[in-house]
Amino acid sequence: MADAVQSIAAGSLRGLKDTRVPLLFAGIAYWLIGLSLSYVLALKTDLGAVGIWIGLSIGKAVYAALLVLRLQLLADRPAIASTSDASA
Repeated sequence: MADAVQSIAAGSLRGLKDTRVPLLFAGIAYWLIGLSLSYVLALKTDLGAVGIWIGLSIGKAVYAALLVLRLQLLADRPAIASTSDASA
């Protein structure tokens, strides 16, 4: 589910020409949260390889949630008329 939501939200943001913030979100969600949590769950608990998958899945869910929040923020902003529309 998180992967499907992430894919749709990322594609929608790409369509809105928003690519820098999602890249920052990916770094935070996958590297800081997902990798750190995978390390803790795999090596500091008895979960082993399952802990790696749990950590990476949580990182992906966080990434999907951040993208959806960003999409809602950008979708709620009023559209700015282009210069060609304003001169007509």
